[in-house]
Amino acid sequence: MVRLRSVGYHVDCDEDFDTVRHPPRDLPLRVSVTHNSKRIRRTATTEDVADALTELPAPHDGILAAIEQVLGATAEFHDGLGAAADPHTARRLRHLAQEHLHVIPPT
Repeated sequence: MVRLRSVGYHVDCDEDFDTVRHPPRDLPLRVSVTHNSKRIRRTATTEDVADALTELPAPHDGILAAIEQVLGATAEFHDGLGAAADPHTARRLRHLAQEHLHVIPPT
């Protein structure tokens, strides 16, 4: 309801549904990494540690996938700058993403 009202909509509903709470948002990646670190510290078995570690290189939402996206976006940024060194920087960033991040295979 809060979001609708914030953009000017009139909302008429039962009181049970009228809330000022905001819907949950995706947590920052660092929170996920910190959670995994704490999880590993608390665990007592190798299987639990392995489970926590396999989340990191997950191909769809793991840390390596996020780093690859950041490197790709930064390479695109450098492609558009136009200075002499920029294409070299963009190629280097793509090389890092394609060659070095893929040393750790996804789960």
